[in-house]
Amino acid sequence: MLIIKQKKIYDQLRRSQNKLYGKYTLLIYLENEENKELAVGITVSKKVGNAVVRNLIKRRFRAILRDFQEPAALSRFLVNIIAKPDIVDASFIQIKDDIYSQFQRLNLYAAN
Repeated sequence: MLIIKQKKIYDQLRRSQNKLYGKYTLLIYLENEENKELAVGITVSKKVGNAVVRNLIKRRFRAILRDFQEPAALSRFLVNIIAKPDIVDASFIQIKDDIYSQFQRLNLYAAN
């Protein structure tokens, strides 16, 4: 799994109309046939909380993504995971379930 760091890719994702809504996160994705591996970006805005809270959420996202076993069908996607303000009250397990369910939905789309 690759981490997205280029502003150009974040801008492309921001303009994308492909979105999956979860309870605590929003997943924006683009198909890119040139990709060999799933590329993921993380966005936690100031609407979520102060710097301490935002960093906690980002650490949780990274831990969840580190354990994620990516299906082969997802290798051609660019994905941005955006935290919703409600995520502050969620436990680690709830966030993990939310992200995994969105990746399962994306996998179903990719399989078709």
